[in-house]
Parts: sequence; C-alpha cells; structure tokens
Amino acid sequence: MGEALGRLRVATSEVSSKVLPITLVEPNAPQEIMDKLARLRLTGMARALQEQGQAQSAPLLSFEERLGRILDQELEERRVRRLARSLRNAGLRYQPSLEDVDWSAPRGFSRARLVELMRGDWVADKHNLLISGPVGAGKTFLACLVARAICADERSVRYARASQLAAELADCRQSENHLKNLASLVKLDLLVLDDWGLEPLENREGLALFELLEARGQRGSLLVVSPLPPEDWERAVLNPTLAAAMVDRLRERSLNLALEGPSRRGAATPA
Repeated sequence: MGEALGRLRVATSEVSSKVLPITLVEPNAPQEIMDKLARLRLTGMARALQEQGQAQSAPLLSFEERLGRILDQELEERRVRRLARSLRNAGLRYQPSLEDVDWSAPRGFSRARLVELMRGDWVADKHNLLISGPVGAGKTFLACLVARAICADERSVRYARASQLAAELADCRQSENHLKNLASLVKLDLLVLDDWGLEPLENREGLALFELLEARGQRGSLLVVSPLPPEDWERAVLNPTLAAAMVDRLRERSLNLALEGPSRRGAATPA
C-alpha cells in the first residue's frame, strides 16, 4: 500500500511539473473576462483572446505561448495609439512614407542619406537639420517624412510655419499662458519650422521667436525648411542684429540637406 501511494505521488509530481498544452475549445472568451479586460482598457488583449478563441484550426498552444501572443497584441495596439496621438499633436502638413518619394529625377541626396535622417540619431544628439532648395522641390514633404519617422520613434514633435508661430508667440507674450505655451515648445524633442524666410519677421515677432530659440538652447532639435540657402537666412528677419543672433542659433550644430531638381507642384506626390 505504501509503495503504491509513493508511485502515485511521483506520477502526480511529474504531470504537474510539465507545461500542458491548451486546446482552443471555446469559440469565445467568457463574457466575465472580456468585461474585466474592457474595464482595464486592455482592448488589445481582449481582441487577441477573441481571435484565439475563433481560430478553430489553431495548433495546440502552451499557456505561455498563448499569453505571449495576447500580450504582443496589446503592446502593438498601444504603440499604434501612441503614434496616432503623437501625429495629431505634431500637426504635420503631410503624412508621407518613404515609398512616396520620387527618385526618377536628381534630388541632390541619396535614399541612404534620407533613411539615415529618418533614423533620428541627429535628434538624439540634439543637432539641427536645415532643408533648403527651390520652391516646389518637395522640402516640406521631405521634412514631414523625417518628422513622422521621429514621431514613430516615440519622440515629441511639432510642425509650424515660422512666421505663424512667431506671430502666435508675439501675441501671447503678455498673457498668463505665455510661459506655459513656451514651456511646451521648449521640451519638444523636435520643432519643425517651415517656410523660413518666406515672410520677413517684424521686430516683435522676431524677438518672440528668438526667445523660444534661446530657451530651447541645446535641449532639443530644430528642423528648418527654407527656400533660401542658409547663408541668406538673415534676410528672414528685418532687424539685422536680431537676424544675426537668430541665424546663429539655427545654424548651430546643424546638418544641411540642399534639394535639387524640378518643381514637384502638381505631381501625384510633392516629393
């Protein structure tokens, strides 16, 4: 009798130590579990659990494998939601992809160079990127392409036309929200200033924008887009002393991307 009980204990121990496969028998997860996942806002896990239950031909999965797939789904859905939120906050003019770039005409840079900029090491190093070129060359499109990649890397980005942002900052300098607005711009990983030099800045606007550039210092990166070559950027500010100081901040720690080629106006994709 004692030997039989001993053999039974050994057999039970061996079975309990193994990971048993879970067969997907139920077509749907119990509603109680789905309700709890909804209350916890684990929508990815809920969807993955439903899909697993509906996969009648699915192979046998261990508990760890099934849980791993459910967690992967939750993590992916959270990543997608974060990206969508980041892109809304960035306010990019375009939402392009690398496949949208037209390489049929000379552009003045290579695909490898563009991919390198999209990787965002220059943002991690707190450097600036200056994109210049003739009107219609696709500068804004490429700037948005790079900025979108920075968003996908879970860094904070905002796009603005230089003259519009300068006017907004100048208008709210005396308001109680000025410091709060300024702080939100200072902490960005990347600030995109489009159409630099397209509209010359008056003194009050130039001072307001200079205050922002001075406050950001080396805390984050700038991506500046202009139809003017960098050596002519001082023409964008009417006050010559202020212009020199601002351009010095913009060109500090900067990389340059000079576009070439015909205008892309009216093309299927602006780049």
